[in-house]
Amino acid sequence: MKFVLLFNIALLIFRILYVLYYPMDLTPEEAQYWDWSRHLDLSYYSKPPMVAYLNYFSSSILGHTELAVRIVPILLSFALTLFTYFFAKRLFDERVGIISATLPQMSVGFSINSILMTTDAPFIFFWALSLIVLWFSVEYGKTIHWILLGILSGFAFLSKYTAVFLLPLGIFYTFLYRKELFKEKNLTLVLLLPF
Repeated sequence: MKFVLLFNIALLIFRILYVLYYPMDLTPEEAQYWDWSRHLDLSYYSKPPMVAYLNYFSSSILGHTELAVRIVPILLSFALTLFTYFFAKRLFDERVGIISATLPQMSVGFSINSILMTTDAPFIFFWALSLIVLWFSVEYGKTIHWILLGILSGFAFLSKYTAVFLLPLGIFYTFLYRKELFKEKNLTLVLLLPF
Protein backbone atom coordinates (compact mmCIF):
# COMPACT_ATOMS: atom_id res chain seq x y z
CA MET A 1 0.00 0.00 0.00
CA LYS A 2 2.81 2.42 0.88
CA PHE A 3 4.45 1.92 -2.52
CA VAL A 4 1.20 2.57 -4.41
CA LEU A 5 0.42 5.64 -2.33
CA LEU A 6 3.93 7.12 -2.61
CA PHE A 7 4.14 6.34 -6.32
CA ASN A 8 0.79 8.01 -7.02
CA ILE A 9 1.47 11.00 -4.78
CA ALA A 10 4.74 11.51 -6.69
CA LEU A 11 2.81 11.34 -9.99
CA LEU A 12 0.17 13.71 -8.64
CA ILE A 13 2.80 16.29 -7.66
CA PHE A 14 4.68 15.82 -10.95
CA ARG A 15 1.50 16.35 -12.99
CA ILE A 16 0.54 19.49 -11.07
CA LEU A 17 4.05 20.92 -11.50
CA TYR A 18 4.02 19.93 -15.16
CA VAL A 19 0.80 21.87 -15.73
CA LEU A 20 2.07 24.86 -13.75
CA TYR A 21 5.52 25.17 -15.31
CA TYR A 22 5.49 23.53 -18.72
CA PRO A 23 4.50 26.09 -21.39
CA MET A 24 1.66 24.13 -22.95
CA ASP A 25 -1.56 26.00 -23.64
CA LEU A 26 -4.96 24.38 -23.45
CA THR A 27 -5.84 22.30 -26.48
CA PRO A 28 -8.72 23.64 -28.59
CA GLU A 29 -10.93 20.89 -27.17
CA GLU A 30 -10.06 21.79 -23.58
CA ALA A 31 -10.69 25.48 -24.27
CA GLN A 32 -14.07 24.65 -25.78
CA TYR A 33 -15.08 22.62 -22.71
CA TRP A 34 -13.87 25.41 -20.45
CA ASP A 35 -16.00 27.87 -22.42
CA TRP A 36 -18.99 25.59 -21.90
CA SER A 37 -18.44 25.91 -18.14
CA ARG A 38 -19.19 29.63 -18.48
CA HIS A 39 -22.57 28.74 -20.03
CA LEU A 40 -23.85 25.72 -18.12
CA ASP A 41 -26.56 23.66 -19.76
CA LEU A 42 -28.10 20.20 -19.62
CA SER A 43 -26.24 19.11 -22.74
CA TYR A 44 -24.20 20.53 -25.60
CA TYR A 45 -24.37 19.97 -29.33
CA SER A 46 -21.79 17.18 -29.33
CA LYS A 47 -21.20 16.09 -25.73
CA PRO A 48 -22.94 15.63 -22.40
CA PRO A 49 -22.45 18.25 -19.67
CA MET A 50 -20.18 16.59 -17.05
CA VAL A 51 -16.97 18.10 -18.44
CA ALA A 52 -18.50 21.59 -18.25
CA TYR A 53 -19.80 21.01 -14.70
CA LEU A 54 -16.40 19.82 -13.50
CA ASN A 55 -14.67 22.77 -15.19
CA TYR A 56 -17.15 25.13 -13.54
CA PHE A 57 -16.46 23.62 -10.12
CA SER A 58 -12.65 23.68 -10.44
CA SER A 59 -12.63 27.18 -11.97
CA SER A 60 -14.80 28.42 -9.10
CA ILE A 61 -12.10 27.30 -6.68
CA LEU A 62 -8.86 27.94 -8.63
CA GLY A 63 -9.93 30.74 -10.96
CA HIS A 64 -9.66 30.74 -14.73
CA THR A 65 -6.27 29.08 -15.05
CA GLU A 66 -4.81 26.11 -16.86
CA LEU A 67 -4.43 24.33 -13.54
CA ALA A 68 -8.13 24.85 -12.81
CA VAL A 69 -8.99 23.13 -16.10
CA ARG A 70 -6.49 20.29 -15.72
CA ILE A 71 -6.68 19.59 -11.99
CA VAL A 72 -9.79 17.44 -12.43
CA PRO A 73 -8.19 14.72 -14.62
CA ILE A 74 -5.12 14.78 -12.36
CA LEU A 75 -7.24 14.13 -9.26
CA LEU A 76 -9.52 11.62 -10.98
CA SER A 77 -6.56 9.53 -12.20
CA PHE A 78 -5.07 9.62 -8.70
CA ALA A 79 -8.35 8.47 -7.12
CA LEU A 80 -8.96 5.82 -9.79
CA THR A 81 -5.54 4.32 -9.21
CA LEU A 82 -6.26 3.95 -5.49
CA PHE A 83 -9.70 2.42 -6.13
CA THR A 84 -8.11 0.02 -8.62
CA TYR A 85 -5.47 -1.00 -6.10
CA PHE A 86 -7.98 -1.77 -3.34
CA PHE A 87 -10.33 -3.62 -5.69
CA ALA A 88 -7.60 -5.77 -7.29
CA LYS A 89 -6.15 -6.50 -3.85
CA ARG A 90 -9.57 -7.60 -2.63
CA LEU A 91 -10.11 -9.88 -5.62
CA PHE A 92 -6.59 -11.32 -5.75
CA ASP A 93 -3.71 -10.18 -3.55
CA GLU A 94 -1.33 -7.31 -2.75
CA ARG A 95 0.96 -8.03 -5.72
CA VAL A 96 -1.89 -7.90 -8.25
CA GLY A 97 -3.16 -4.72 -6.58
CA ILE A 98 0.21 -3.03 -6.98
CA ILE A 99 0.55 -4.10 -10.62
CA SER A 100 -3.03 -3.03 -11.41
CA ALA A 101 -2.47 0.37 -9.84
CA THR A 102 0.92 1.16 -11.36
CA LEU A 103 1.03 -0.48 -14.80
CA PRO A 104 -1.64 1.75 -16.41
CA GLN A 105 0.34 4.82 -15.29
CA MET A 106 3.08 3.77 -17.69
CA SER A 107 0.84 3.80 -20.76
CA VAL A 108 0.68 6.85 -22.98
CA GLY A 109 -3.12 6.90 -23.14
CA PHE A 110 -3.63 6.85 -19.39
CA SER A 111 -0.94 9.50 -18.90
CA ILE A 112 -2.52 11.83 -21.44
CA ASN A 113 -5.99 11.35 -19.91
CA SER A 114 -4.43 12.14 -16.54
CA ILE A 115 -3.50 15.66 -17.64
CA LEU A 116 -5.82 16.80 -20.44
CA MET A 117 -9.38 17.75 -19.52
CA THR A 118 -11.45 15.99 -22.14
CA THR A 119 -14.67 14.03 -21.81
CA ASP A 120 -12.56 10.87 -21.48
CA ALA A 121 -11.15 11.78 -18.04
CA PRO A 122 -14.46 11.72 -16.11
CA PHE A 123 -15.84 9.00 -18.39
CA ILE A 124 -13.01 6.57 -17.62
CA PHE A 125 -13.25 7.37 -13.90
CA PHE A 126 -17.01 6.84 -13.60
CA TRP A 127 -17.03 3.87 -15.99
CA ALA A 128 -14.35 2.08 -13.95
CA LEU A 129 -16.08 2.85 -10.64
CA SER A 130 -19.37 1.62 -12.11
CA LEU A 131 -17.76 -1.70 -13.01
CA ILE A 132 -16.24 -2.05 -9.54
CA VAL A 133 -19.58 -1.32 -7.88
CA LEU A 134 -21.35 -3.66 -10.33
CA TRP A 135 -19.15 -6.46 -9.01
CA PHE A 136 -20.11 -5.59 -5.41
CA SER A 137 -23.79 -5.35 -6.41
CA VAL A 138 -23.82 -8.77 -8.04
CA GLU A 139 -21.66 -10.32 -5.34
CA TYR A 140 -23.58 -9.03 -2.32
CA GLY A 141 -26.90 -7.81 -3.73
CA LYS A 142 -27.22 -4.94 -1.22
CA THR A 143 -29.55 -2.08 -2.04
CA ILE A 144 -26.86 0.53 -1.33
CA HIS A 145 -24.59 -1.04 -3.96
CA TRP A 146 -27.35 -0.95 -6.58
CA ILE A 147 -28.15 2.68 -5.78
CA LEU A 148 -24.47 3.65 -5.97
CA LEU A 149 -24.19 1.76 -9.27
CA GLY A 150 -27.12 3.72 -10.67
CA ILE A 151 -25.60 7.04 -9.60
CA LEU A 152 -22.11 6.25 -10.92
CA SER A 153 -23.38 4.92 -14.24
CA GLY A 154 -25.54 8.05 -14.53
CA PHE A 155 -22.41 10.16 -13.99
CA ALA A 156 -20.60 8.09 -16.62
CA PHE A 157 -23.46 8.78 -19.06
CA LEU A 158 -23.26 12.50 -18.25
CA SER A 159 -19.55 12.28 -19.09
CA LYS A 160 -19.83 10.49 -22.42
CA TYR A 161 -22.87 9.04 -24.15
CA THR A 162 -21.13 5.75 -24.90
CA ALA A 163 -21.69 4.89 -21.23
CA VAL A 164 -25.14 3.75 -22.33
CA PHE A 165 -23.41 0.41 -23.03
CA LEU A 166 -22.98 -0.08 -19.28
CA LEU A 167 -26.65 -1.06 -19.11
CA PRO A 168 -26.65 -4.05 -21.48
CA LEU A 169 -23.20 -5.15 -20.30
CA GLY A 170 -24.27 -4.96 -16.66
CA ILE A 171 -27.44 -6.93 -17.37
CA PHE A 172 -25.47 -9.56 -19.29
CA TYR A 173 -22.88 -9.87 -16.50
CA THR A 174 -25.61 -10.19 -13.86
CA PHE A 175 -27.45 -12.77 -15.97
CA LEU A 176 -24.28 -14.85 -16.30
CA TYR A 177 -23.36 -14.86 -12.62
CA ARG A 178 -26.52 -14.28 -10.56
CA LYS A 179 -29.76 -14.86 -12.48
CA GLU A 180 -31.76 -14.90 -9.26
CA LEU A 181 -31.12 -11.16 -8.82
CA PHE A 182 -33.59 -10.45 -11.62
CA LYS A 183 -36.37 -11.40 -9.21
CA GLU A 184 -35.41 -8.60 -6.81
CA LYS A 185 -36.54 -4.98 -6.90
CA ASN A 186 -32.93 -3.70 -6.57
CA LEU A 187 -32.10 -4.48 -10.18
CA THR A 188 -35.15 -2.55 -11.41
CA LEU A 189 -34.07 0.36 -9.22
CA VAL A 190 -30.59 0.51 -10.75
CA LEU A 191 -31.99 0.35 -14.27
CA LEU A 192 -34.11 3.44 -13.59
CA LEU A 193 -31.60 5.57 -11.65
CA PRO A 194 -29.35 6.71 -14.52
CA PHE A 195 -32.39 7.99 -16.41
